[in-house]
Amino acid sequence: MIRIEDREALLADRLRSIQRSGGPMRYLEVLLGSKSFSDFISRTAAVNIMMDSDKTIIESLAKDKKDVEDKKVAVEDNKKEIETKRNDIEKQKIALEAQKKEFVALQSQLDQQMDDRQVLLAQLEHEHHELEQYMFTLEDEQAMIRKQEQAIARAKELAQSNLNQLNSGGTSSSSFIWPASGSRSSNYGYRVDPITHTKSFHLGVDIAGPVGTPIYASTNGVAVRGNLSGTYGNHILIVTKINGVDYTTLYAHLSGFAVGDGEVVKQGQLIGYMGATGRVTGSHLHFEVHRGGWRGFYPPNSNVVNPMDYLP
Repeated sequence: MIRIEDREALLADRLRSIQRSGGPMRYLEVLLGSKSFSDFISRTAAVNIMMDSDKTIIESLAKDKKDVEDKKVAVEDNKKEIETKRNDIEKQKIALEAQKKEFVALQSQLDQQMDDRQVLLAQLEHEHHELEQYMFTLEDEQAMIRKQEQAIARAKELAQSNLNQLNSGGTSSSSFIWPASGSRSSNYGYRVDPITHTKSFHLGVDIAGPVGTPIYASTNGVAVRGNLSGTYGNHILIVTKINGVDYTTLYAHLSGFAVGDGEVVKQGQLIGYMGATGRVTGSHLHFEVHRGGWRGFYPPNSNVVNPMDYLP
């Protein structure tokens, strides 16, 4: 720009000089004022040099202006390119922010899935433990179910009259009584298993007491003796019918029996003694009520009900 301004100033001075001297006519006077041919040649050369100098100044000025214009266009193009790149960078920034949010959400989702996985693993371990118990007792369970079915059939064959007599006696088959004295140490429903220390479903109520504490029939009925050593230990099922509905009460972990298979028992009759046989941590009676008959130890079936809904 300094170069262009200098040349424009020089050119302006030359134009003003030409204007003061009379313009192109002044050059003609210079030539016509020659004293001789050699003087004419010298004057012509001088005029040519002056005109060439002016032409050079004009051409250089024009070239510089064109260069400036070209640079201005290039600068504008670069400015547009920079603006475009800046817009692209802003868009990329917005896209990166969105990706960051998506990554954070994905990380949170993965964390939740890891937590769910840990819960599922714990549940699977618990179910595996219960499945091992179930497999261990399955054969014994099926044997007990068959014995229960035989007891029901036997009750119909030889105890109908006896049951009628029992039901018309001093006690009523329409009610349940507590089968033993002692403290209630565990309720029906979900609890922390005292052996595995994991959450599991408890099918009855536990009554704690010393070994040998008497166990009494909670209802009238027909007794079925059993021994599921891995779970209930020594136990008795009493099958009865109350108001037209079949019920089976179960008395587990006994130290001894006081009745035999198929024996008709009366509500309140001594049937066995409290103990710690089977899967236990101490002496107690495990008592269950099954509306519709007993269908096994595991998995819990729809027939098991809360004994507290029937006990006084």
